[in-house]
Amino acid sequence: LQLKRLERELPIFQVLGYSSAYFLKTYITNILESGQEIFAELETATAVSKLTKRCSYERMIYAYEERSIERALLMNLPPQTRSYGFAHAVMHEGHICFNTNKNLAANPPRPNIVLVTGRSTREWFLGKDFAAEAVKVMGSPRASTPAPGKKAWNPHHLKLLLMVSHAHEIFAFESLIKKNPSLLKHHQLTIRKYPYDKIQLQTEGIERIRAFIPGVKDEGGDLLQQVAANDVVLFAASSGGLEAIFLGDIGLYVSLDGIFKLNPLSVLGRQEAIFSTHTSLELENALKFLNSLGAEDLDKYHQNQIHAVQGIY
Repeated sequence: LQLKRLERELPIFQVLGYSSAYFLKTYITNILESGQEIFAELETATAVSKLTKRCSYERMIYAYEERSIERALLMNLPPQTRSYGFAHAVMHEGHICFNTNKNLAANPPRPNIVLVTGRSTREWFLGKDFAAEAVKVMGSPRASTPAPGKKAWNPHHLKLLLMVSHAHEIFAFESLIKKNPSLLKHHQLTIRKYPYDKIQLQTEGIERIRAFIPGVKDEGGDLLQQVAANDVVLFAASSGGLEAIFLGDIGLYVSLDGIFKLNPLSVLGRQEAIFSTHTSLELENALKFLNSLGAEDLDKYHQNQIHAVQGIY
């Protein structure tokens, strides 16, 4: 009954001259029925307001992702509390929420200082018109001591690790290699699912790939052990792909974008250090190139990748 009353009280949704009563009704109904935390922002605003009245804080540090719940937090901080937002994720052009509007009044509340993971990430934020004095390099726990490049490998039987960061990437990868199934017939492929996005859907996607590449492995677990067991990490939007380069694997970017371009190489500044592939032919050529490298050239190529990634972490 309460849901029906809420539906009747919803305003008409209007955009570009079009009006719709159905849009907001469907949107709100789906949120309520799914059990999502629709009042999380209000709860956060209330909690921060009460907390800061009881205690005095000089600084607040939080994970900066430009979410609405962060804005509720910032809007309820007292003026004397300085805010520090740690932008921990690897950045790409899909992060349109970080864009700065020329009309300053249209911009959301933001932290006093943005802490970033590396030099290249800082340049990315400056390109979004963040003030230079407000963006500081802090570093990242993902920055590992680079492992030596692999000396012994079988160039005709590469072990490939596909690191997934969104469920749709598995289906995009299926479409990519389905055009040329023989592409991986001499290579072992392991898929590392992303544990926070539609696991069942990811599993279904892997089964579809197994329909024409039966030997595909589906494994998770410790990243360091997985990197040690493989030679080349294939990645799209995953920061784990860049981390795997530190840990000893060659990195190879595979475009598996949906609507937005989620290429983390966009912040590198030295994108040529890592192969970027968008078609099955480009992926085939990249693997052929790696097959042609001897141990010494492989080490040089890997060290060049490490140097590029150090700009991010």
